[in-house]
Amino acid sequence: MVAARRDSAGYLTTSAERLSTPTAALTSEGFSIQIDGNGWLDKHLGTVRITATSSAAKPVFVGIGAEPAVRSWLAGVASDRVHDLEVDPFSVDYARQPGSVKALSAPAGRTFWAARSTGSTTQTLTWPIRDGRWTIVVANADGSPGVAVDARLGAKLPWLGPLGVGLIVAGVVMVLAGTAGILIAFAGRRRRSPSPRMA
Repeated sequence: MVAARRDSAGYLTTSAERLSTPTAALTSEGFSIQIDGNGWLDKHLGTVRITATSSAAKPVFVGIGAEPAVRSWLAGVASDRVHDLEVDPFSVDYARQPGSVKALSAPAGRTFWAARSTGSTTQTLTWPIRDGRWTIVVANADGSPGVAVDARLGAKLPWLGPLGVGLIVAGVVMVLAGTAGILIAFAGRRRRSPSPRMA
């Protein structure tokens, strides 16, 4: 079972782990969340939290954006996509996306982010889970290549009840890896609502 703890804000969190790339961005695979018109479920799925501290002495950016817009922004610039992430023990594999290793335009200046956090200190992004197709991005605030962060992942899920802490934190890791279905599937069972679908 994944080591985790509940913090004072009620989030179940992983330990901090190092993620890095020589390119200008780390991204998740795209993931789709569909709620099938259930208004209660759409408002009560919960919140994902990503905390990142730069280990490269650069201001850091963390964002969740609409996947098509993010991919358009990244076009022609190399990035590393988190392809396989394990937490017990920790390991991560990256899939290099084609393009030149060069700077991106500063991410904070883009308008497609559903949630974002940027600055020179530890940054914390919180995102209420919503319908759509999304991608998570970690980059330097100025868009320069060479991204390295210590990241911690967490979730606060009001429907949690007695479900195991380790299972839920594993689900948060799957969100970062681009497979958000575990969070949504359990919510659907809990409410006995039409099951959300993964795209």
